[in-house]
Amino acid sequence: MKNKKQNLKFRIPEELHKKMLSDLKRPHPFAYERVGFLFAKTVKLSSDVTLVIAIDYLPVNDNDYINDEEVGAKINSNAIRVAMQGVFEKDCGCFHVHLHDHSGRPSPSFTDAKSLPGIVKSLNNIAQNILMDFSF
Repeated sequence: MKNKKQNLKFRIPEELHKKMLSDLKRPHPFAYERVGFLFAKTVKLSSDVTLVIAIDYLPVNDNDYINDEEVGAKINSNAIRVAMQGVFEKDCGCFHVHLHDHSGRPSPSFTDAKSLPGIVKSLNNIAQNILMDFSF
């Protein structure tokens, strides 16, 4: 049987979007970029359409960055634990977010592609019935 293509529609309320961008653009004492977690709920609109609605943003605490000049930003396990707690308390999905602020279509770096699936797996351990994935 052929899999039906799933259509995802993603919505971020304007104020939440502004809050997230403002945080992600702040300088950090040593990291080259900021990281945060965007929490979202899903609503099935039809058999092949799912609406993802962002509900909250959580910046990674300055103390949860690891000083590593090889990457734009590296976060510690406490940052992941805090995001996992948010998923549990809010009963929702979660996106790891950071800004690729350049022209052209953004895409994951080699480091993103290597490390983000592990973060997604950790978040899925808390909310196995909620849509969370890493793809590009």
